[in-house]
Amino acid sequence: MRNTTKIKIKQIIKNSVKDLAKILPIFFLAILISVIAEFNVPDKLIESILGKNLLVSVLVATLSGIILPFPQYASYPFASFLYNSGAYIGAVFAFIAGEVFIGNLFEDYLEIKYFSLRFWIMRFIVSFVLIIIAAIGVQYLV
Repeated sequence: MRNTTKIKIKQIIKNSVKDLAKILPIFFLAILISVIAEFNVPDKLIESILGKNLLVSVLVATLSGIILPFPQYASYPFASFLYNSGAYIGAVFAFIAGEVFIGNLFEDYLEIKYFSLRFWIMRFIVSFVLIIIAAIGVQYLV
């Protein structure tokens, strides 16, 4: 009994190290891109797009979160860059929520395959509307 537990623990550690080896380079790349953007993109540009008109900034941030090719955990350094550059907190919320709730459009083919295109469109529309409502709420609550 103890022998199988040790084998399982070794397998868990081995799989965890493999996953870490996959995640760290992507996370490092996301931080690198965020730092490069922080030094090269003027704050006034970010503020003019995501910090002037709340509704427009939330729409743009949501769409940006949807089409961003990063994994979800890698979008947080970029969201921090946006916030530090003058974006509304609601826009930053919409950016993260767009990626988390709506997901990557390139990977939604499985959902369409198993649940239908109509289901996916309805989920997309409902999620999009709820993100916008929540982002505006976050902006006024914080």
